[in-house]
Amino acid sequence: MTLRRSVTAMTVHAKYNEKTIENDIAILWLDRRLLFGDNVKRVIITKTFPFTTEACIAGWGLINERTKVLADQLKWGTQKLLPKIACSMIGKLYDGMYCAGSFNKKTSRPSYGDSGSALVNCNGKTHQIGIISWNINKYPSIAIYTNVSYYYDWIFRNFKLLYCTYSKDTKI
Repeated sequence: MTLRRSVTAMTVHAKYNEKTIENDIAILWLDRRLLFGDNVKRVIITKTFPFTTEACIAGWGLINERTKVLADQLKWGTQKLLPKIACSMIGKLYDGMYCAGSFNKKTSRPSYGDSGSALVNCNGKTHQIGIISWNINKYPSIAIYTNVSYYYDWIFRNFKLLYCTYSKDTKI
């Protein structure tokens, strides 16, 4: 089953910093609704970060970084959420960021093209806890994520503005 949608509007965080990758979050408005079913699920975003030590990632990024082959099917893996002390070893992380993965280079991880994909609880509930932001060259099996709980108020304030602006004129 292939789903194709076009982005008709986008709201990027006003304080997004391309150099530090702070506030790496945006909301996209699609040209048509996504119909929920076996392959498309609603996610839950909470104001408080859910207690979890492992989460699942999914994306359509590279499946082979040497040959630059992109996935033609959604791929997924698990990530271990790392404590702040471990994340601080890799460099400065700003508010709204956290890291996950492993210092073992053979561990599954997001790849080029996966940025923007969801990190969700693996417990069967669809709590989205993060958005893949960037990887660290020195530690390729560790990724930096945008914490969606941290941006909860921004998400809902901006979604409401976007929805109210486009819902009257958009046929969905």
